[in-house]
Amino acid sequence: MKKHNQGTTAVISILFGGLGLQWFYIGRYTRALLFFFFSWTFIPAIWGFVQGIWWLWGKDPDEWDQQYNQEWLAHQEEKAEAERRHKEMMAQISRNSSN
Repeated sequence: MKKHNQGTTAVISILFGGLGLQWFYIGRYTRALLFFFFSWTFIPAIWGFVQGIWWLWGKDPDEWDQQYNQEWLAHQEEKAEAERRHKEMMAQISRNSSN
């Protein structure tokens, strides 16, 4: 499971936003292809630059994770739950063996 870094995505967007590479990086392939196919208009380049600046300085990291790292967050929650169950089971085994 890969976490998409906000700073990396912002830099890619500023430098290569006109080609939609930031969207390929975070796995939004339909949007990436739209940016790529309309790159000749320079609208995606302007949009990518402005969006990169916003991601770099204006977007809250928690909000970023909620929007672009949903799968990673779900995976982290599953790992934490599995670890909690494991600790409970080990504590129960320890209690049972000491009785």
